Amino acid sequence: MKTVASFTKALWVLLIPVLVCQCSGNYNLVDYKEYGSGMYEDHISYNYNKAGELKSKTRLRWGKENTLTLYDVKRYETGVDSIETTYEIFVRDSTDYDQSACKIVTSYTLDGIRRSSTVYGIKDGKWIEDTRVFYDDKGRKIESNWDDRYISYYHYDSLGRFIGVENRNYIFDNKNDYGFEKDTIIYISDGRFVIETYYRYRIDSWVPISKTQFELDEKGRITSSYDLDPDETDSIHHYPTKKTYRYDRKGRLKRETYYVPYLDTGNLKKREETINIYLFGLKIRSFKICFERDRKGVDHYIVCRYIVYKYNLRHKLLLEERMYDDIFDKRLLSRKIWTYEKAK
Repeated sequence: MKTVASFTKALWVLLIPVLVCQCSGNYNLVDYKEYGSGMYEDHISYNYNKAGELKSKTRLRWGKENTLTLYDVKRYETGVDSIETTYEIFVRDSTDYDQSACKIVTSYTLDGIRRSSTVYGIKDGKWIEDTRVFYDDKGRKIESNWDDRYISYYHYDSLGRFIGVENRNYIFDNKNDYGFEKDTIIYISDGRFVIETYYRYRIDSWVPISKTQFELDEKGRITSSYDLDPDETDSIHHYPTKKTYRYDRKGRLKRETYYVPYLDTGNLKKREETINIYLFGLKIRSFKICFERDRKGVDHYIVCRYIVYKYNLRHKLLLEERMYDDIFDKRLLSRKIWTYEKAK
């Protein structure tokens, strides 16, 4: 009875922050910190204007490199697209800005549809155009171009579904030496199955390198994926890998299982499995189970990694801790901390 009472008390301690009603008012993210293996890795602070719009953020990685990001949004009531400019400035210290900076200018229609983004870098003290990204009238990416060296074209079918991307990459900083590659997506059985194929262009023809088939449910969620032989027969690969995905009634990913071929038999064996646990709409635990076989052929199932999530009274994520756990080694892999303040 004492054990049951202790468990019940512990459960209520866990549930109290979730059961309490949310407080009124809007809150902004003001600070993010990340630690890995006990070491300080990443720190981002956010600043807002009086209207509650994000104006800047400062990033410190490994305690050395600062990145200052500035946002400048201009809105026009009629006739002109709205413009959003983002500046990324790498800082040696609090006062010295070097030329490792970039600027991103994004334009939108009056309906808020993104039409183009241009990335600029600094050279000899001037902003020089670096990369341009274009979108169609529905806001879908159709082209990205980095200095005419790395160009990608994105394609969609008549139903608006993404069907592939073609890439042209220049090699060894020589515009006369380049290679082509592409990903194509084919929808079959009314979209229930999707086949994605990766190609490289060799000797005047497209050569398939890899092929994966995805099975979707009626809501378009992936339920399984496995390797196909990259030739045109679409047969099962001789040494395939496979993943399966399971969802709960609210459409949240509940279980992800990874299978690998067992020896040279071609049979699939469960290798890893991730299980997510939710409470009142929030993911509170994520367990990764590893399946191992010892020299005697006995399977061992251990929780090799797990993640703990904690939230505040407004259901905003406060803490994420990633742990590593096996028989011989238990340690904290990483910790992420979010801090919020009430908007003015």
